[in-house]
Amino acid sequence: MADQVLKINVDPREVVAAFDKLGARLQPLLNSVSYQTALAVKAQAQRTIAKRRPYTVDHIIVAAMRNGRGYVVMMDDVVKDVETDRRRAMGLKRMAKSKYHQEKHVGLWLERGTPHMRPRPWLAPAGDSQEGPYLQRLADTLDRALEEGGG
Repeated sequence: MADQVLKINVDPREVVAAFDKLGARLQPLLNSVSYQTALAVKAQAQRTIAKRRPYTVDHIIVAAMRNGRGYVVMMDDVVKDVETDRRRAMGLKRMAKSKYHQEKHVGLWLERGTPHMRPRPWLAPAGDSQEGPYLQRLADTLDRALEEGGG
């Protein structure tokens, strides 16, 4: 049983007021930190999955979120487009379950597992490994912005 060793009281009004002083500069700062973190997650994921499935390494991408408030690391769906183009060039209308087309699912299968294969996560651990560095980058960036006249 862990007893409460340290209790910190913070007045959130001061924090909110400091962020309000940053105004329109806040979102670009947050996006910058998010992008740096997404690149670090991507690099870690590529190092992890390269040992298991080298082909998949090239299809891990960083993309801006649709709402413009950050970035996401995910598998690119280039394989689908290539396979669709190949089938159209052959005059085929139905999508077949070729090995090449199914290759795009390998990242998901490794992450979540299948009925015949246990999960071997590579993306979630990469994200988890960047939680501490992300919080540190965020704190440093906000401190620097507030010191430079934002608050």
